[in-house]
Amino acid sequence: MAGSGGRRRGGVVLRVAGVAAVLAAVLGAVTALGGFRAAPVRVPTARPGVPVPNGQLVITTRAARYRHTDPTDTYDRDRGRYLVLAFRVTNVAPQTATADEAMGGSRMTVTGRPGGTVISELSTDFAVGAGHHIYLQPDLPRSVLMVAKLPRGVPVPRTVAVTIHRAEYRPGFTDEHKAWWGTDEVAAVVTLPVRSAR
Repeated sequence: MAGSGGRRRGGVVLRVAGVAAVLAAVLGAVTALGGFRAAPVRVPTARPGVPVPNGQLVITTRAARYRHTDPTDTYDRDRGRYLVLAFRVTNVAPQTATADEAMGGSRMTVTGRPGGTVISELSTDFAVGAGHHIYLQPDLPRSVLMVAKLPRGVPVPRTVAVTIHRAEYRPGFTDEHKAWWGTDEVAAVVTLPVRSAR
């Protein structure tokens, strides 16, 4: 009887040692591959002038300019500090949309550099085409201006980063009717210089 208990303890010790060796090997491999840290997220980028599809629209970021007048204000022409971004936009969805709902809010973020001011959170207007149109009809490419009034104290950025988010057509949180919603997924970031308009 004394011999069988010793064999049992010896088998348990060998199994525990085997499991410990396997765990040590797995932890060593995980550590060699970077540990348990989250892998860095690669954000897709695009150059100015390159079309970026986001599901609802195809957005081509064309230019960023600093102006002393609002180019969409044909009446007053008040002097101020305006950052104007020019886009070429095609609505590829079957529904007509307004530029501010399709490009504003969670759909697109414009950040000025240096300083990191989120320009798209300032007082922002959108104008489609040559007039004060706001609608983007399906499959009709249009020029769109996004005009942000820069408050005093906010520096004029040297560059802007336009982050275009993906959009999806789905029911709302409290509504069964489907609509286009911005997502957290980034379609592309376009970085471009801010030029002074003459």
